[in-house]
Amino acid sequence: MIAMKVTLDDLTKLTGLSKSTISRAINHTGPVSKAAQIAIERAVNETGYNRKTVCHSGGSFASKMILMISTDINERTHTRYLKAFNSFFRERGYIVCALDCDFDLQNELSYLKFASENGFCGVFLLSLAKDGDSEYYHKLSTFSCPIVMINRQYSPSNFDAVCMDYYQAGFMSCEQLLKHGHKKIAILTGPENFYSIKNKVWGALDAIESYQCQIQVKQDITATEHADYHDGYIYGTRLVADRLPYTGVFCTNYALARGLSDALKALQVEVPQDISLVCTDNSWVGDRVPDITTISNNEIDIAFAAGELLLERIEHPEMPVRRVIFPPTRVSGNSVADC
Repeated sequence: MIAMKVTLDDLTKLTGLSKSTISRAINHTGPVSKAAQIAIERAVNETGYNRKTVCHSGGSFASKMILMISTDINERTHTRYLKAFNSFFRERGYIVCALDCDFDLQNELSYLKFASENGFCGVFLLSLAKDGDSEYYHKLSTFSCPIVMINRQYSPSNFDAVCMDYYQAGFMSCEQLLKHGHKKIAILTGPENFYSIKNKVWGALDAIESYQCQIQVKQDITATEHADYHDGYIYGTRLVADRLPYTGVFCTNYALARGLSDALKALQVEVPQDISLVCTDNSWVGDRVPDITTISNNEIDIAFAAGELLLERIEHPEMPVRRVIFPPTRVSGNSVADC
């Protein structure tokens, strides 16, 4: 009888550890906890696993690789995350690469499968515009490499995550207008079924509610299909056609605010003299004027916190799942004036 060849899959079943953890321990290519090392050594000895066997091509190299999966690598915030990740991991001997899933869950799953099958030591998932269902998250849990989610609050409790407080961002944004005496406020959002947008709108509405005892606030919520520059521009032309029924507008991202601002400028409406603007998300800040007040997050802080989480998960795969929430910060601009 010919003996069956022992594979990393067999060691995974015996130890309950991921392939990447076992590969690191066997090839001495990265940190592994003492308990995991003992369990792996025991399984290797019991099964007669051939240490020269590498289950993935380039396994020892891939074990120092980290994958960042972006929904849109052209988005400035995602580019800044990639730079921050590279800054954090370079001095620690790891290499970070990025792939663009183009807002497609199936693309994301295929990239995760590639990382898992090729022994990557970890994956960062940047926020998706549309979250997956329970079946999708079950598939995520089958991959062997550790996953840390970035700005993706709607995620199961069995994944590490780092994100901005979207509710607080919405509250602070609308509060900026209220503090300057605005009583007619419009809220311009993306698709209402997106978790981050829901939280921003809830925060904005709660800010308005907290001011209702002082001033009577008129509000309106308009949801757009894509939450992009074009949607903001179209909304701006509509506001001017309606003779500016609002004195202040809160946009749930900078692309909307930028399109709105350009439409107003083209129609000779001045910001903030004629209408005030504030938004969350600084994905285009620094690209061009006008200087719009934003309530946003610090990508470097979030990236470094996510990096620490991933390294801890690599070192201690059985540690409790952690979720880190960062409070948003205000980036002062010249787009809000007293009403």
